[in-house]
Amino acid sequence: MVCVVLAVATLGCSASSHPSSATPPASGRTSVPTGGTAGTPVSSVADPAGLLAAVDLADSDTLLPLLDGVGDPGLLKAAEAALATHPTGSMQFAAAFIVVNSGGDGDLLVPLVADANPTIRVMAGTGLIAQGRIEGFEPLIAGLTDETILDGHYPPERVWEAATLALVRWTAVSDNGPPFDSTASQRASAQQLWTAWFAQHKATLTFDAAQGLWRA
Repeated sequence: MVCVVLAVATLGCSASSHPSSATPPASGRTSVPTGGTAGTPVSSVADPAGLLAAVDLADSDTLLPLLDGVGDPGLLKAAEAALATHPTGSMQFAAAFIVVNSGGDGDLLVPLVADANPTIRVMAGTGLIAQGRIEGFEPLIAGLTDETILDGHYPPERVWEAATLALVRWTAVSDNGPPFDSTASQRASAQQLWTAWFAQHKATLTFDAAQGLWRA
């Protein structure tokens, strides 16, 4: 069994029973391999387009090269080009995953917050708030009551769990919940709290890129 992280918010494969306000030191971007002179990014993926095309959400083994390719500049370029063509299915997942986790063009993620697939919505939302884009909050808050099993995540995780991780990680606000052993009613209450929090602070929210945190 392999562990495939959905997006920049899910930095591990297990979750504690309660969201934590502790945040990992990061801007949400993965370091890019460098070489040559002046730190010029070097691509180590021989066939970026082929790697993306080979991803099959029904076969977890095809996700490992995708995970290994996070941060590769050639793969990011191919993923951005693919996402611009509005792909669906496994290709959409693969391209969005790389753009999100490699800190790619956030403009390509904005349309995905309204995608029919909840995995894509929560992944795009996570990538956007990780880049300081406020458009990512609403799909994450909406996902707090969604019990759909995420695509491409092993071991299995639900949309609401990923949405909770993202909101807590990028705001350091843990009081709104929900805890990871929550009931459906607790998740609905948490969604109401986050909705009220966002409505109250939306006009004044700022993103501290140095700390990788939203400040209310």
